[in-house]
Amino acid sequence: MRRFFVIVTVLATLAIGIPAFAEEMLPPDPALSGDFSSQYMGERMMVDMFVLRPLGLAAGIIGAASAVAMFPMAAATNSLDRMDREMIYKPFAYTFQRPLGDIDF
Repeated sequence: MRRFFVIVTVLATLAIGIPAFAEEMLPPDPALSGDFSSQYMGERMMVDMFVLRPLGLAAGIIGAASAVAMFPMAAATNSLDRMDREMIYKPFAYTFQRPLGDIDF
C-alpha cells in the first residue's frame, strides 16, 4: 500500500512540474472562446482542397495555353508582362502559394 502512495505522489509531482518546461504557449482553443475568425474551419479547407485547388490548376493550364496563343498579339502591343501576370502567375499562385482554407478572394 505504501508503494502505491509513493508512486501516486511521484506521478502527481511530475504532472504538476511538466508544464513548467513548455517553451511556448499553445494558441487558445476557438471552441472555448467562440472566436473562429482566426482559424480556418475544416469545411472551408475541404472545399478549398477538393474544389477550388483543382479549378485553380485548370485555370492555370488554360491560361498558359491561352497565353501561348496570344503571344504574338501581346508582343506586338508590348504587354507580355501583364499577360504573364494575369494569365499564368495569378492562377498558379492562387493554387499553390496560399494557405489551405484561405478562400477569401
